[in-house]
Amino acid sequence: NACCFAYGATGSGKTYTMTGSTNAPGIIPLTVDALFATINDAHEVHMTYIEIYNEQIKDLLAPGAVPNIDVREDPRKGTFVAGATSSQVTSRSDIEMKLQQGNMHRTTMATNCNEVSSRSHAVLQLRLEAQRKPHSSPSRQHALKAVSERTAG
Repeated sequence: NACCFAYGATGSGKTYTMTGSTNAPGIIPLTVDALFATINDAHEVHMTYIEIYNEQIKDLLAPGAVPNIDVREDPRKGTFVAGATSSQVTSRSDIEMKLQQGNMHRTTMATNCNEVSSRSHAVLQLRLEAQRKPHSSPSRQHALKAVSERTAG
């Protein structure tokens, strides 16, 4: 498990640190590039993207869905968001497209420092699953979770 948490005042560069730009990629694209460069066809990558605002959880990958989402913990899965859409992704561009679509549904509000400041916390969770090999001894599904949070402001 890994977690990257961006915290700071409005305008301090949280979003830029996480996403970067075309010429200077941030933590998310660099991590995703390294992940896809390392895995093979025996692996699947799934993502969830949620928003936490006023203690309510919203699925940014299914913005019209009725909220029935809850944070749960399972000894096998670890911490996960029950009810959130989990999408299989196969490339950095898949992830970036889903993040852009989700960002259009984030809660925003003007502040003194930023006209469209997000007023919520966005959590991206990536889950890597390794499929068992045929003819191998009993195997398990392995999962790696990388969580990044862009905080309000």
